[in-house]
Amino acid sequence: MDFKQYCRESFVTVSVARGNETKELHLEECAAYGIKCILAERENSPTGYLFMDFSFDAGRSDWALQEVKWSFCNVQLPGEGDELYLPDKGGARWKDPARLLFEEMKFSEGCWRDRKFWLRESGLLTPDRKDAQENCVEVRSSMPFFSYNCNQGAFSAFMLDKGFENTFLRVGARRGEAGINIELYKQFNRDMTQWECVFVRGNHAGDWHQDARLYKEFYDSLGLGIRDSLPLGTGVHAHYDLRWQDGVIHNRYSDLPRLADEAAADGFETLVFGGWNEGGFDNNYPCFRPDPLLGGEEELIRAVEAIHRKGVKVIFYVNGFSYDRSRSDYETRGAPCAVRFADGSTRDVRWGSKVLTGMCVGSADWCATVQDNVRYVCEVLRADGVYLDQFNVIPPRCYGAGHDHSRSTAKGILEAFRKIRAAAGEDKIFITEHPLDSLSASVDYQDLETLWNNQALTFPELFCYTFPEAGRMDLLIQKPWPCTDPRIEGRHLVKNYNRLFLTGTKLWCYGHASKAPGFKEHFLLGQKLRKEHEASFREGIYRHRDHILSVPQGVDAAWYDLPDSRRMILVANTTSQGGKIILEGGAEIGFTSEALQVICL
Repeated sequence: MDFKQYCRESFVTVSVARGNETKELHLEECAAYGIKCILAERENSPTGYLFMDFSFDAGRSDWALQEVKWSFCNVQLPGEGDELYLPDKGGARWKDPARLLFEEMKFSEGCWRDRKFWLRESGLLTPDRKDAQENCVEVRSSMPFFSYNCNQGAFSAFMLDKGFENTFLRVGARRGEAGINIELYKQFNRDMTQWECVFVRGNHAGDWHQDARLYKEFYDSLGLGIRDSLPLGTGVHAHYDLRWQDGVIHNRYSDLPRLADEAAADGFETLVFGGWNEGGFDNNYPCFRPDPLLGGEEELIRAVEAIHRKGVKVIFYVNGFSYDRSRSDYETRGAPCAVRFADGSTRDVRWGSKVLTGMCVGSADWCATVQDNVRYVCEVLRADGVYLDQFNVIPPRCYGAGHDHSRSTAKGILEAFRKIRAAAGEDKIFITEHPLDSLSASVDYQDLETLWNNQALTFPELFCYTFPEAGRMDLLIQKPWPCTDPRIEGRHLVKNYNRLFLTGTKLWCYGHASKAPGFKEHFLLGQKLRKEHEASFREGIYRHRDHILSVPQGVDAAWYDLPDSRRMILVANTTSQGGKIILEGGAEIGFTSEALQVICL
């Protein structure tokens, strides 16, 4: 494909600020403001890609860099079957995005306890914009690139910076018009007077796999490495309801060994407990100490010991971002650590009956608080690890006084997390949500958040393929789902389990899931295969459809590289019939009528 044939215009702009004044400038306008801004093509770029070096230097001017944006206008791929791949959380795949942007969003919602849950099922046009002539969707990117593919090749763009500055993507279109507009941009959490980045434009005959490999090559060049995740079996059996926010107690510490037996019956070797802290779930944060109403510290320690004797691991929930504003010490301890907008206001979110304020990772006092909570859980309660919820949230720019904003938020999270792990011990398991490329270096398992994203559009395969060595986890289903009848829930679970099975993703599973009608037999089969082939799942490098030429309709498959030149193919078969998978070169691999299969070659 020829870039000029399918993109009407592309340009780079910078947003700069001086005092209360802001301007958005095209590169050729910068010199008039005393700013040196250069985008220079490199010689000898790899085939199919154009590498360009970008640099910003405010010089002696008073202007500071706020944002760098790369815009592509009216992109129309010449072939058929256009699909846009975005690193939204674990990944998203938008088929025919110009049409999809005007497909009305369908969602289900319902109440569970004191919460309202809603699930986006398909479409991108929200009800409030149903008559809009233009629509635009913005995502915070877990990796700084996109890949737009059709049957004739791919067009992609990357912003490769060593500092992991906050990256976003914006995609828009006009109703009834062909083509889309794409913006890839970086936002800074501090005033920048100098900055460098490598811009890459891809224009090749491959697809998103080739673009993912290019980004992984850049990541590997940074020398951060990928953490060798600690063993976790098939995933975690989660219990968030020891004590709920409204004070209702569902399980006391004396009940926890029984929950370990239930987890083992479902094929799990690890438990996650939330709502164990004084005050209950989403309450009294950041106090993560045992609740006397549930049994007290000594009883909790004895419960952990009893669970360990059963051969089951224990992980405790710790929130690493939120402060309960109703706590008496909020003004003295919470407020100084809070994320602050430019007007001094805080980032407040209502969860249930509580207002929780977001804390800044640039606050040394807040990082010390999180570190102390993690140390307590691992050292005193003798847990096997921590689910550190929300710690890697990327909030808007913080203007909090006394905070360290000398690096990107993502880089600050990485540095803070290394200190937290050092305090807890290298043998402790850490799970986080909001997948970030930088955290593959130090987190055992990142929650890909497929379930919380738009179900018809999610594509966690993007993150899994880019970081095949990294530990990953995903939610099998939310709390007992109030929006659908159990049979629909069972069909949804089968579909979601297949995806997690094929990608080798650990399960985050609530106990009710295995009992859903139409799912239990499927679930037990998958758990059995995961255990039988545990070493291969642990050692295998996920390669998606590499080396697989075709599979029959109703069948999905994934390829894994194993040590010693061995290979493994995972199969999800919805046809109830056997068949053959065709590999590159024409070799045929037979599969049976079983719903889930592991084929070792």
